[in-house]
Amino acid sequence: MAYLFRGVDAGWYAVRTLRYLSSSGATFPGCACLGFLPTLKDWVFFWRITSKIKALHPYNENVDTVFGLFHDPDFMKDKYAGVGARNVEILECAGSEGHYRIKTRREVPADVPALLKKFLNPWNTLVQSEQWEGKAGGPYHCKVNVEISGVPVSIETEMELRTQGDGCVNDVRLEVKCGIPLVGGKLANFVGGDAEKAVQAEYEFIRNHLAKA
Repeated sequence: MAYLFRGVDAGWYAVRTLRYLSSSGATFPGCACLGFLPTLKDWVFFWRITSKIKALHPYNENVDTVFGLFHDPDFMKDKYAGVGARNVEILECAGSEGHYRIKTRREVPADVPALLKKFLNPWNTLVQSEQWEGKAGGPYHCKVNVEISGVPVSIETEMELRTQGDGCVNDVRLEVKCGIPLVGGKLANFVGGDAEKAVQAEYEFIRNHLAKA
């Protein structure tokens, strides 16, 4: 069974900002309850939101079999199309001796709420870059960066694919960050929610494929 955790972290930025502002003697009529005059930098710190996702994806197959799918261009195309993406392109898939580079581009659908329609479209273009390291028998470590065209968020993921019992497990840790004021939290939460669904959908697609193999 897959384990999934999702949370939102904005506390460090708020604490840092409030500590700084409470030490200043400036006041601002609209912020009398806080007793400070916020600068643009302060507001950026205060509103930066991180949506975090953690998941454990166990497989019955060995670590090298699963990793083989993770850098198989044909399988990647099938996987992304199978979970609802369109116009899938494999821009790069290369590597040897324990180092692998993968870069893909695809369009993914989104059921965008009215508040976020200035940032997101019904279909959005994602460019995903992966850097894998590891040798036969694992573990395999990966750093992933995802850019959504025209959307002011950053998505970074770390994965570790390692042996567990007679099979293996993929340990996924994903962060969605947004630093814009006011709606930044809602944008990070929405993108994080879609990322959570995508992570689960891809896991189920891989498991179903392996079960049929």
